[in-house]
Amino acid sequence: MLVIRRRVTRQQAYTVFMLPGHDEEWPTSDYEHQRILELFKQDRPYEGIHNDFTDYRIGERDKEHLTSAKPKDRR
Repeated sequence: MLVIRRRVTRQQAYTVFMLPGHDEEWPTSDYEHQRILELFKQDRPYEGIHNDFTDYRIGERDKEHLTSAKPKDRR
């Protein structure tokens, strides 16, 4: 499984690609890093795709909060 992470030092930011037994760092801007996440479908939950959003249930609390909110009574 491919894992994509961000590493930031004082001088440079990197996108790190990790595969079992192999790590690769590429210097990237925040914009480039975000585009890489989008291309590899790691930027948000997708149906049938396992990523940090599904593995760590990122955003579920916010989604539950939004769906359980009741509209205000406007009398």
